[in-house]
Amino acid sequence: CIVRDKISAISLGIGSVLLGVTLDYSLHVLTHIRDNNSAKSLYTEISKPILMSSFTTALAFFCLLFLDSQALQDLGVFAGVSSLGASFFALIFIPHLYKKPVIKKKYRNTLIDKFSAIPLHKSKWIFIGLAAICVISIFTYKKVLFNKDLTKLNYEPPVLMEAQHNLEQITNIASKSVYVAGDGATLQDALAVNDSIYKVLNKLEASKQIIDFSSIGALVQSAKGQTNKIKQWNSFWTANEKQFVEDNLVESGAKLGFKPTTHQQFYKLLDKEFTPLNPADFSVLKVLNIEDYIGGEEGFYTVTTLVKLDDDKIDSFTKQLNKLSGVVVIDRKGINEQFLGNLKNDFNDLVFYSLIVVLIILCISYRSLSLTIVTAIPIGLTWFITIGIMGLLGIQFNIFNIIISSF
Repeated sequence: CIVRDKISAISLGIGSVLLGVTLDYSLHVLTHIRDNNSAKSLYTEISKPILMSSFTTALAFFCLLFLDSQALQDLGVFAGVSSLGASFFALIFIPHLYKKPVIKKKYRNTLIDKFSAIPLHKSKWIFIGLAAICVISIFTYKKVLFNKDLTKLNYEPPVLMEAQHNLEQITNIASKSVYVAGDGATLQDALAVNDSIYKVLNKLEASKQIIDFSSIGALVQSAKGQTNKIKQWNSFWTANEKQFVEDNLVESGAKLGFKPTTHQQFYKLLDKEFTPLNPADFSVLKVLNIEDYIGGEEGFYTVTTLVKLDDDKIDSFTKQLNKLSGVVVIDRKGINEQFLGNLKNDFNDLVFYSLIVVLIILCISYRSLSLTIVTAIPIGLTWFITIGIMGLLGIQFNIFNIIISSF
C-alpha cells in the first residue's frame, strides 16, 4: 500500500512461484537447527548464505524497475520485498518457535537425506551425462523461439476446441479482426473519411480480399455525402417521372379495388425537400447503436469499422487503407505481438542486468575474482542446458516462462 495502491495479476501469478523460493529459507534453517547445539552456531553457519541468497534474488527482481512496464515494475517490487522478508523472518522467528529436545535425538535419515549424501562430484556417469547434454545443447539451443500468440497459451479441452471449430465455420470467428479508424478535427471530417473507407471496403469485399466488414457507412454519411445522395434522388425523380409513377399506381390500383388516394403519402414523400441528417438523428433506430462506431471529443473524432479477413492478407490490406488520408488500421493481435516482442528484448537486457548484480554481490562477498567466476559457471551452464533441452523438446518461450527462467 505504501508503494502501490494496486497490484497486477502477473505479480500475483509469479507470487505462487515465489512461495517455492522463499520456502527454501525456512527449510535451510530447520535443516541446520537439528544438528546445532546453540543459536549462535546456527547463525554463524547459515546467516550469511541465506542473506546472500535473498539479496541476489531480490536485487535481480529489483532490476525490473529499469523496464518501462508498470506491471513488471510492480512484479519487481512485490517479488524483491517478498524474498527479503522471507529470509529475515525465517532467521528471526523459526529459532524462537522451534523447540529442540533436551536429550539429543537421533534423526532417521529420510530419502532426501540419503540422496544428499551421495557424492555427486565423484560420479563419472553424472559427468558423462552433463557432457552429453552440453554437446546436444550446442546444436539445439538456437531452435528455441518466442511465442507471441497469447491465444495459444491456455489449455483448451478437446470438446471445447471442437465446439469452437463448429462456431468458426458459421461466424468466421477464427478470421483476423482488425479495426479501421477514420479521424478528423470535426465529426463531419471523420464521417467524410469513413465514406472513403466504405467505398474501398465494398470493392475489397467484392473482390474477395476481405471476408466481411461492419460499418455505419451505408447509413450514416457525412453532410457532403448525403447532399450528393439527395441530388441523385432529385435528379431521378423529375416531374414527369413522378407523374408517370402516380398515373400507373392509380390505374393499376383501380383494377384491384384501391382508391386513387391510397398512395397519397408516397406522393408527398416524392415532393418532400430532403436535408442532411445529423448522426444523432439516427439514434431513434434501435437496431443500430451509433455510439459503438463514433467516438471523440472537441477537436478529434473517429469513426471505426470492424473488418474480418484472412491472416495472410493483413499486410496488403493495411497498405491499401494507409493510402487514404486520415485512416489508421488497428490490429489488436499485432499490437499485442509487437508489445510481447519488445518485452522479450527487455528481458534480454534484464538477464544481463541481473547477472551483473549477482557478480557484483559475489565479488563483494568472496573478495576473490576466481571464486566469483567459479560460482558463476553453474549459472551460465544451467541456462545454456535449459535452452538446449527446450530446443530439443520443441518448447517455446512465452511471456510466462521467460520471466521465471530469467530469474
